[in-house]
This record gives sequence, C-alpha cells and structure tokens, in this order.
Amino acid sequence: MDVSTTQVLGSHHLSRGSLHQGRATEEDRALAADDHRLVRHRRHIGTTRRAGAHHSSDLGDTSSRKFGLVEEDPAEVVAVGEDLVLHRQERAAGVDKVDARQPVGAGDLLRAQVLLDRDRVVGAALDGGVVGDDDAFAAADAPDTRDDARTPVDFWFDPFCPWAWMSSRWLLEVAKQRRIAPSFHVMSLAYLNQDKDISDSYREKLAPTWGPVRVAVAAAQAEGAGVLLPLYTAMGNRIHLEGRPIDRTLIEESLVEAGLPVTLADAMDSTDYDEDLKKSHHAGMDQVGYEVGTPVISVEGVAFFGPVVTPAPKGEDAGRLWDGVLLVAATPGFYELKRSREKDPDFS
Repeated sequence: MDVSTTQVLGSHHLSRGSLHQGRATEEDRALAADDHRLVRHRRHIGTTRRAGAHHSSDLGDTSSRKFGLVEEDPAEVVAVGEDLVLHRQERAAGVDKVDARQPVGAGDLLRAQVLLDRDRVVGAALDGGVVGDDDAFAAADAPDTRDDARTPVDFWFDPFCPWAWMSSRWLLEVAKQRRIAPSFHVMSLAYLNQDKDISDSYREKLAPTWGPVRVAVAAAQAEGAGVLLPLYTAMGNRIHLEGRPIDRTLIEESLVEAGLPVTLADAMDSTDYDEDLKKSHHAGMDQVGYEVGTPVISVEGVAFFGPVVTPAPKGEDAGRLWDGVLLVAATPGFYELKRSREKDPDFS
C-alpha cells in the first residue's frame, strides 16, 4: 500500500517523493500544522509517550498520548511547538513500509497504518524497507484474558466402562460448544467393587481391568496428567469400538498411539501404582459416594455421577445437555433423576 504525502497532508508541503536523503530540495521548510506526534530523527529517535523505540542514540519522549512512528535514517524532523519543520529536506517526506498489527489513531501526520507488532517488532513506512525494530515498544493496555477463561471440569474414568466412554466423548463435544477445560483422572471399577457383593461373573469380568488403570496411573506419573486423555482415547477405541479384550497387546498398541514408552505396559501386572491409583479414585468418588460408579464429573464445587446417555450428543445438543446437567446438579437437595435403560451403548 502506497500513500503519498499529498494524500496525507492535503497540500503541496512534503508533496513529492519519499523520505530519502540525497535528492534535490523541492521545499526547504515544509510545514505540517498542529501535529506533534512525530519527533526528531537522524539516528536520534523520539517516541510518543506510550511507545518505546530502539536505536543507538537519544530516546526522547513527546507529550503526545498517541502511538508514534519510529523511523530510521530519514532527514531530520524537529518538533517545534505545534508545528513540524523539516530541515535540509531534499525531497518531501513519504514513509515506507510498516510491519504491524495495531493502527495508529486518526489524525497522525503520516496516516499510514502503523501497527504494534505482537512480538514488539516495529517497521515503518509505506513503500520501502523496514526502518526500525526491536523490543522497546510496549502495549498500551494489557490484554483482557477473561473472555478466554475456561471453567475447569474434572472427569474420572475407568477405561473398561462403556458408559464412561460415552460420557467422555460427550464432554469433549461440550468443550467445543461451551467454555470448559476438561481434565481426566483415573478411577477403578475393580477397586470400587472389590469388597462388594457382586456376582462371580461380574467379578471375573473386572479382573483384567486392573491393567489399564495401573498403566494409566504409571503414564501420568512418568509423563504428566496431560497424557491421560490420548491414552484413554487409544484404549477406549480398541476396547469399545473394536470390541477387543484387554490384554498386553492392546495396552502396548495404545501406549504407542499415545506416544508413550511401551515399557509402561509392565505396570499392568504390578501393584506398585495401586496406592496412587486409590488416591486418584478417592479424589473423585469421595465427592459423590460409593453407590455409583463411573463417570464422575466435578465442576465448580458440584460433583455428580453421569450422565449416562447413548449415543453421545453432538454439537449444540451436547451443549444443551451440559447446561441442563449443571442446572439440576447444582440444585440444593437434588439427588436423582433416573429411568430404566432400554438401549445398549451406541458408539456411533
């Protein structure tokens, strides 16, 4: 984008050419009235009050509260009261290219889009090269990050449970529709039911589920809690979508998919991680009691079991369910809303 100084000043002052030295003078003293946002140059860089500049010499500060333009090596420009006077200008000023992202306010002398780079690197002018740079420019106002804040939501899962899997996929969909930040934690159905009166067939079904939760705890300890979601997703796809039995091969494949060391699969047969598994389990289950299972969700001091839903709602339907769940769960004295299930989990 090229802007000539005639467009900028609206007169013949500074009227032809670019801000370069070494050309024949067209006007010896061009004036631009009532604008003191530009300050003197020739390797003495002045800035406006709320901008910084970088060079090897003088850093001045004018009385203006607008962002100014920093330029290197043009003819000397001196602020005189409310007027600007160009001395020894051999050609009237135009300014070259600006590498930037924040416009200068209307009425600035050069009227170029002078922008404040997010990385605080500034270039100036409209049709040449970058003239000034570095990190001396500070933002006028700190960014307001409140609009970007997301509400933390904690989700406890056992990879074996199909209903927890459904709810986890729903919660990830909710995160696209509402400003929430889910975090995933491990609980264990085998541990939850170890002292309960359950059928032998169910107890036998729970026996191999120790493996995935132990590996998940070991992975979180080794690599951080952030690995739990990709590891859970890799396990869940194999257990629920592919219908595969839980064995070492499934665990190793899941670790590889999640970018984790295959050696973590050794934890599936070890009790070394059981105490930490129990701590994670109780952090969730103690909030809702032990007559329920997984999933458990905790948000802003409210915890609940569920929702148990199939198939997992998508899009705004997921967001609306979230709104409703929060409404009833946060109601004092509310405990249960239930009906008999008539469908198996639908993973579509």
